[in-house]
Parts: sequence; structure tokens; C-alpha cells
Amino acid sequence: MTGLSHGACREQGFDVVVSSIHWIASPAGTLDGMITFLAGAFRKGFSEQGFKDAADSLGATGARQGPEESLKGMDRLDELAQRVVKRNDLKPQ
Repeated sequence: MTGLSHGACREQGFDVVVSSIHWIASPAGTLDGMITFLAGAFRKGFSEQGFKDAADSLGATGARQGPEESLKGMDRLDELAQRVVKRNDLKPQ
């Protein structure tokens, strides 16, 4: 969508939502204590006022999911991508 603004898309009748998702992963076998530490660090970062202010200034909504919710989200995105590939008969080039 290079060169198109949300306003231009909405003028044409398209409701546009831009989403950006970032996850952190660790290798299989990572100790539970380390997973707990990382989850706590992200929880703390998302709750700090500086992060909230920065997100607000960008018009973004910051949200944090734990490991289980993140895996479910990854699975949903994968299922969606597979449906798009199948529906459009997309093939690798």
C-alpha cells in the first residue's frame, strides 16, 4: 500500500486496519524459569508509562499476551494464511 493513506482507502470504501505483531521465542528445552523471567519482563515493559505514552503518540494500542495465548495467535495466523493460499491457488515461484 505504498503511497496510499488510510484516509484515501476509506474514501474508496475500504476499512483499513494495520496490525503489527512481535513475538519473542526461545529454543525448545529453555528452562521454565527463563520463560517466566522473559514473560515478566515483557509484562513490566508493557505496563510502564513511557511505553504507554509512546504507543499513544503513535496511535497504537500496546497489548501483551502470555506464552499460551501467543501460541494460539500464531496458530490462528497460520490457519488464515493457509486458507488464503488454498482459496487463491497460490504456488511458490
